[in-house]
Parts: sequence; structure tokens; C-alpha cells
Amino acid sequence: MKTEIENYLKEISKNYSSRYFGSNIEPERQIAIDRSNKEFTESLRIEETRSYFKVCSSISTHSFIVKEDNPKFKKGDILRTKTWKSPERTYTRGNIFVSDSFQDVSWKGI
Repeated sequence: MKTEIENYLKEISKNYSSRYFGSNIEPERQIAIDRSNKEFTESLRIEETRSYFKVCSSISTHSFIVKEDNPKFKKGDILRTKTWKSPERTYTRGNIFVSDSFQDVSWKGI
């Protein structure tokens, strides 16, 4: 599961980095963008709770990952945040074991 979580964090970081696109970015602006991308990526972390792995950045809680199968969700399911400390338990946003399933996950956690 550790590898899958690392891959999920890479996808979040990749999505964050892709928010700026185009080839006509001024060099000074590109330096600021690169610094922002690095800071965001370095701030991503996992906090373990009893039932979930909480994905956090320096600015917010991004999502929750289900640790073990339960009646409603499977191990590895990705859940939106309801609050900074609890997940929205209505539906999943994908599963870390199915890498195609979280392609639409935004760095914003939406």
C-alpha cells in the first residue's frame, strides 16, 4: 500500500504542476512557478488515523484513503474531505490500487 500511496501523491503533485501551461512564460515567472511546485510537493504528507490515511498539504487536508475494507468502502478507496479531520462518506473518488481511477483528482482535493 505504501507504493500506491506514493504514486497517488505523485499524481497530486503532477496535477498541481500542470496548473500553469504554455511556452510563453517569462523566466522570472517560471522560477516562481518552479519554487511553488517544489514547496507544494514537499509539503504533501500522510497522517495516519484509526480508519484512514489522511493526505495533507501545507494549506489543507486533501483527501482520505481507506485503510481496511469495511461494509461501505474497499481498502484503498479515496474519499473527499468533509472537514479537515473527517472524510465525506457518500462516494469514492477512486482507489489507489487502480491508478487510472484517480486521474481526475485535482491538487485542490475536489
